[in-house]
Amino acid sequence: MQIPDLNIFMAAQRPDMSASAPLPEGYFFRTLRPDELEFWMTMPIDDPAGRPAFLEYMRAYFRRVYAPREELFFERCTVVCLADGRVLGTCMLWPAYNGAIDTVHWFKVLPEAEGRGLGRALLGAILRGAAGPVYLHTQPSSFRAIKLYSDFGFRIVRSGAVGSRKNEYAEALPYLRESMGGYFERIGFIDADTALLDAAASSPEPEF
Repeated sequence: MQIPDLNIFMAAQRPDMSASAPLPEGYFFRTLRPDELEFWMTMPIDDPAGRPAFLEYMRAYFRRVYAPREELFFERCTVVCLADGRVLGTCMLWPAYNGAIDTVHWFKVLPEAEGRGLGRALLGAILRGAAGPVYLHTQPSSFRAIKLYSDFGFRIVRSGAVGSRKNEYAEALPYLRESMGGYFERIGFIDADTALLDAAASSPEPEF
C-alpha cells in the first residue's frame, strides 16, 4: 500500500510517563556532537537514493530553525548509542516559536535497531523534560511511531490548519486504520488549543 505524505498533528496535555521504559542494557544516551551533524541530518531517510535531496532540505531547516539557537540545539538533541558510540536513534524536545510551545523533533530509530525498545526509552527520556503540553507533527506512514505516541498520551489534533500547513488528519485516517489494525481504535482525538494555533500562526514557516 502506497501511503501518501499527509500532515498529522498530535498533542499531549500531559504526557503519560507510565508508557516509558528503561534503556536496554548495552546502550546509552548522550547529546549529539557537532561533528555528527551531517549524519544526523540524513537519519530520517531510510532510502539512500533520497538522502542527497533530503540533506539539502535539512541544511536549510537547520539554518532557519536551529542555527539562531545552535548551543541549545546541541544541548537538547539526544541520541541513543551502542557501547561503541555508534548512533542508532535520535529525538529532542524543542521550544518552538521562541519557546511558545514544546515540540517533539526528529524522532527516529534506524531500521537495523528497531524492535529493541530503544524508541520507547528515548521518547520517555525526552518527555521527562516537558513541563506542560507537548505537540508534534507526523505522517500516516509513521504509523508505528503514532502507536508509540498514543501510548504516551498523544492524541490527533482536529483543526483545519496549523499555521501555514493544512491539517490532513481526516484524509490520513483510512491509511492509519488499514496499517494499524485493531490498535487504530485506541487512537484519541483532541481539538486544537489556542497555544498551538497562536504559536504556529506567529511564523510563516513551520518549526515542527
